[in-house]
Amino acid sequence: MLRRLFRPLFQISYGDLATLSNAACGMLAITFFLDGTRSAILVGMLLLVVGAFLDSIDGMLVRRYGSSHRFGPLLDSLADVVSFSLAPAVLIYTLWYDLSRGPALSLSGGWDVPNLLALAGALLVGLLGVLRLARFTYEREEQLRYFLGMPTPAMMVLTLLVCLRFSWLTGDTAEWPPALLGLAAFAMVTTLPFLKTRGQLLLPAFGAVLLLQFAILAAWQSHAAWEPFWIVAALLDAGYILGSPLWVMRNDPDWRSG
Repeated sequence: MLRRLFRPLFQISYGDLATLSNAACGMLAITFFLDGTRSAILVGMLLLVVGAFLDSIDGMLVRRYGSSHRFGPLLDSLADVVSFSLAPAVLIYTLWYDLSRGPALSLSGGWDVPNLLALAGALLVGLLGVLRLARFTYEREEQLRYFLGMPTPAMMVLTLLVCLRFSWLTGDTAEWPPALLGLAAFAMVTTLPFLKTRGQLLLPAFGAVLLLQFAILAAWQSHAAWEPFWIVAALLDAGYILGSPLWVMRNDPDWRSG
């Protein structure tokens, strides 16, 4: 009786548990971001890194242990919406939207440029990420050789790198990062080819995520080691984001002929 009543719960596989844990990391991260304190925000950023790791192993677990349903790709995309679209958007808003400055746009006609940039950057990262994941699920990109558009995990890692280095978390007071992230988010809704993190790319990808985690942990403890960790992680992430489309368009004859 219980098995029939709670059938969706009994259908959960090991891969689904990893996917749901990723979503849980994103939800918890949002609560920490809304807390607004430096320590809470850094903990939330760590949770997103953990979520990225869980997202990278859910497919492997499904291939190893199987699944009793066919809604896995949809579940994966919904979890990614939380961790790689909504949570980064909330992070950007939390770090750069200053309530003491007043509203970004007021009914009386006034507007505040830094708050407007924060709001626009957060909206673009969140909404374009949702659009990217909807297209990914509908077009079944997991069956293609390359991603079409920057994957949302890569955008999330870029967001964490920018937020850690160019915000008050590490002593910076720059106002331009939300605009940069908003513009970078458009890469998610292009048809630029991005390599999948498999084979020889697996080690650099995991290395970037691991070094980012070390950088956040060091910053949390106010240790100067956060900066060299950040630099190497940023170089690896930039190499992937900038190098993937160039490598495919230069070396893949199928892409050039298509």
